[in-house]
Amino acid sequence: MKKVIAILQELGIKEQEIAIYLASIEGSPSSVIDLSKRTGMKRTNIYSFLDDMVEKGLISPTPVGKKTLYAATEPENLVNILEKQKEKLLSVIPDLSLIFIKSGSKKPKIRFHEGVKGLQEIYEDTLDQEEGSEILAYASFEDVYEIFSPAFREYYLKKRVEKKKIFTKAIARSGKHANIHSASDKDELRETILLPKEDFPVSNEINIYKNKVAILSFGEEKLGVIIESQQIADTQRAIFNSFWKLLKKQK
Repeated sequence: MKKVIAILQELGIKEQEIAIYLASIEGSPSSVIDLSKRTGMKRTNIYSFLDDMVEKGLISPTPVGKKTLYAATEPENLVNILEKQKEKLLSVIPDLSLIFIKSGSKKPKIRFHEGVKGLQEIYEDTLDQEEGSEILAYASFEDVYEIFSPAFREYYLKKRVEKKKIFTKAIARSGKHANIHSASDKDELRETILLPKEDFPVSNEINIYKNKVAILSFGEEKLGVIIESQQIADTQRAIFNSFWKLLKKQK
C-alpha cells in the first residue's frame, strides 16, 4: 500500500485525496458520511476535496434522492492524469523557451547553418563535448534517413559510439527507421521512446547537449540553428527530463 500511495503522490494527488480515493474503492458508491468514517476525516474537509477529485477523474458523483454518492473510477483512469500532465507540459514548452531567451542576463550566441552540409555541421557540433557525455533529442529518424547519406550516418554513429562514447536519450515519432533504430539502442548507446505519429507529428529535430540547444528543420529550407546559452540549455534539459519521466511512467 505504501508503494501505491507514493506513486499516487508523484502524480500530484494530495494525501487527503488519496485517502478518500482508497476509501471509495473499499465501498463504492459511498456517501460523505461513509467516507468520513473510513478516512477519519471530518465531513467538511472531505467536501473541500470532492470537486477537485471529480475534475481529476478520481471519483464520479451519483445523485440519489437528496444526497450524492461517490464512486471510485476505474484505476486505469489514472493514466488520464498522466496524459493531461503531458499535454500541459507540451503546451507551455514554446512559451517557456521564449521567456528564458528574453530574460537571460547574457545574450545567447546564435549560429545559423543552411543546407544539408549545414545540418551535418550541427550534428558534428553535438559531438564536440567530453567523452561519456549525453545528448537529449527530440529526434526525427525518418527525416535523418531521407536527408543524410548512409556514409555520413555511419560516420556519425561510429564517432559518437566508439570514439566519444556519448549516450543519447531520444523521443521520436514511430516509423520504419525509428523502429529499426530503437531495436539497436543497446549497441548504439541510446535509449529511445517512440510515440505514435498522431501524438508527435514533428518534422524537425531538437538536440540538447552541453550548454547548447540545436534545432534542425528538415523541410524544404534545410535550416538549422545552434543556441549557445547555459541557461537555455539547462531549461530545455529540465523540460525534456520531465517529459521523459512522464513517458516512462506510461510504459
